[in-house]
Amino acid sequence: MDLINRYIYAVTKSFPSAQRKEIELELKSNIDDMIGRTKAQIFMKKK
Repeated sequence: MDLINRYIYAVTKSFPSAQRKEIELELKSNIDDMIGRTKAQIFMKKK
């Protein structure tokens, strides 16, 4: 997950600090959802 954290930092570092945490959380949530869907799709294909 280090790569994801580095990506989130790179994306959010230019945002104002007042918005940064909210954007970090939203971005991380979206990425986690996409990874979960991808894993589920891979699992379903193996069946």
